[in-house]
Amino acid sequence: LQLYVSRNRLEGRIPLELSELGNLTKLDLSYNRFFGSIPPHLGNCSNLQALILSHNFLTGQLSRELGKLSELVILKVSGNSLNGTIPPDLVNCKQL
Repeated sequence: LQLYVSRNRLEGRIPLELSELGNLTKLDLSYNRFFGSIPPHLGNCSNLQALILSHNFLTGQLSRELGKLSELVILKVSGNSLNGTIPPDLVNCKQL
């Protein structure tokens, strides 16, 4: 399952319900108007290979829960206002 909704005018927080899509392999929400933090629940999308959240208005830190995404190959979060450090848990994403 792949969800591409980039370059729209979607806004608000990233829906927590996305984490219930167990077969989700690619999620592209880039170039929208999402704000708030990256939901840690996205770490439950165990089949996720690409997470593209660049060019939104996201804040906060990268969640340690993203380290649970062992299939992750692509992580793009540029063009936001994230802070803090890169979580050491991302070393679990061996293909990243």
